[in-house]
Amino acid sequence: MVIGYILSRYPLPTETFILREMTEMRALEQEIHILPLRRAHPDITHPETRRLESRVAGPQWPAEWKRAAATLVRHPGRLRLLARGGWEQRPDLNLMAGAALYAPRALAIAEFCRQKQIQHLHAHFATHPTLAALAAHRLCGVPFSFTVHAHDIFQHSAGLEAKLRAASWVVAISEFNRRHLLRLSPVEDKITVIPCGVRVAQYARLPLPASGPRPLRLLCVAALRPYKGHRVLLEACARWHPPHGMEIHLAGDGPLRRELERLCRQLGLSRCTRFLGWCGEPEVRRQLAWSDIFALPSVAEPSGKMDGIPVALMEAMAAARPVIASRLSGIPELVHDGVNGLLIEPGSVAQLIRALQLLEPEAIRRTYGRAGQIFVHQHHDLDRNVRRFSDGLEALHQRASRPARQGTCAA
Repeated sequence: MVIGYILSRYPLPTETFILREMTEMRALEQEIHILPLRRAHPDITHPETRRLESRVAGPQWPAEWKRAAATLVRHPGRLRLLARGGWEQRPDLNLMAGAALYAPRALAIAEFCRQKQIQHLHAHFATHPTLAALAAHRLCGVPFSFTVHAHDIFQHSAGLEAKLRAASWVVAISEFNRRHLLRLSPVEDKITVIPCGVRVAQYARLPLPASGPRPLRLLCVAALRPYKGHRVLLEACARWHPPHGMEIHLAGDGPLRRELERLCRQLGLSRCTRFLGWCGEPEVRRQLAWSDIFALPSVAEPSGKMDGIPVALMEAMAAARPVIASRLSGIPELVHDGVNGLLIEPGSVAQLIRALQLLEPEAIRRTYGRAGQIFVHQHHDLDRNVRRFSDGLEALHQRASRPARQGTCAA
């Protein structure tokens, strides 16, 4: 099957879950083409990024704008289709602006589908990528599907009902997300829950930290953004006093870095806290091998932006590290409080302190860690979940009553 992946930006070091899915799809002998709306140039990239580079057909500015202008002059009907997509996003100005900004890209993707005989388009995130997939579908008839994650349906839901109606299939990473979509549109038969996954074996091989009287090692892997809850974590650590002290490693970067570094100084945590910046997967595994406890106390921003189910939690659980997370969004579907990890109410410093204190004994940490590892192996194995996704696309293709109308762009 020939599949076009539409992504907002590529490559992004934070979107390992998409990168892993595409890599596994290639391993399943699916032919994929990566069609980002924008190219990114991060300081670090994951090894799979280099192996997929030959599959990337990135935007070509300003050539695409010139071709789009010429095309719309010859075929004004296509302009009406593109304008319809933008109008459906009202009143979200961000999405409406994106519809205009990425209109030339949508035209280019539709033409690429014709040239490469793309049989299906799949977008990650229901915002600009799915809007581009919808536009390309309307332009040339290639069916599309999309995966919903978090902010794309909680923070930017304008136009989502139209996307749900037009899509052939919708993948939700959690039951929480599925229920949210059903409140917007009765499309239950279109939605399948397929959780993100990790390569469990790579993490299960990591050794446990050495025993003995030493500082407890606390790890958080997350972008330094408000909804990740770093402020809650640092305030709790300032009031947590394990018998032999603690060491804190924060892997990730983002706009809050300077503010969090200043907060560390104010709370007296500078000597025991390290800001590691962006870390590739090998470094994340090294940090997990170093750690005793993994904490990610996510919160919801006033805008509605919040986590879905952080893959970093799955990685920590696969490595048999005890995790502390928030009772938020789909996270309780992964972390079962008191069974394979601990949950706190979002923003509760007091509950986070109690959870940290509960995990001070090594025997308790190992009990939770082992339970988490078993759960992730059973429900979040990358190979198994991507195979479900691949099989779902194949079933869609086989059920189609007739081939997609490739190359028949609307006049």
